[in-house]
Amino acid sequence: MTVPSAEELDSFKYSDLQNLAKRLGLRANLRADKLLKALKAHLKHEERKENKNQVSNVFHHHLTKLCLLTEQLIVISDDLKHAVLFFLTRDHF
Repeated sequence: MTVPSAEELDSFKYSDLQNLAKRLGLRANLRADKLLKALKAHLKHEERKENKNQVSNVFHHHLTKLCLLTEQLIVISDDLKHAVLFFLTRDHF
């Protein structure tokens, strides 16, 4: 469902505002000014939720990358530790 911007709502007819409210699950039998205000508040709330989800997804992506890099560093560290121990314990003759 394509949802209009808050600015676009200002040009909607009352019947269009009612139909949109019904599609969004909101009360549609309010006065025009109240209906417009309710729709704008709803759109703002949904936009904030979407932004929060996007930030959360980006955070999760970077956290996953950080975990993978940490695992790689642990492997490299173990390999380096074994190499140093081998070097220190081998015969020098």
